[in-house]
Amino acid sequence: MKFLRTLSYRDILSSFLSAIMMVSLIFLLKQIRLFDSYYILFGLIIFVPVFIKHRLYYLEHKRRNRIFGRLLHDVITIVWIVIIASLSLKIVGKFHRIGSYTNLMIASFTAVLLAEIGFSIINQVLLRVFKIRVC
Repeated sequence: MKFLRTLSYRDILSSFLSAIMMVSLIFLLKQIRLFDSYYILFGLIIFVPVFIKHRLYYLEHKRRNRIFGRLLHDVITIVWIVIIASLSLKIVGKFHRIGSYTNLMIASFTAVLLAEIGFSIINQVLLRVFKIRVC
């Protein structure tokens, strides 16, 4: 519950910026054809904003974010992703490709949750092997 006491505009803003970064990079990936396989690049696009979000939290609060705070931060990011992506897709006229808001929410939740799991695994490996903690 310590996260709720320290929840501020900075946490909302870092989630907003990470959502903008994620949606922008995905749209950029769709426009530029660089690779034959997008899986690694798509994973990095999703992983990097989550890493930056947690690193900003660590730098701002001088402590790492616990599991409840990380999940709440992820939910805020998912809400921003759904809002930004739905507005962007409606403006471009391609929202029909997603199908519904439910599909967009499930895709956003899955992407952020997988990035969070990957971030936790990488953080634990770095802690155990090299004795360093990223966030």
